Amino acid sequence: MLVCGGVCHWDSVPPVDREALMRRLSVIEIWGVATRLTKRLNALGI
Repeated sequence: MLVCGGVCHWDSVPPVDREALMRRLSVIEIWGVATRLTKRLNALGI
């Protein structure tokens, strides 16, 4: 995984590792997902 200044270059992460990382994150921790959208996604089980 290539990291520069704390930013992960997502396309350099192998798909298996991406899936594992995403499973550990709360939706609100993903850049660009606001609180209101988080509530809707959580209601959908995401």
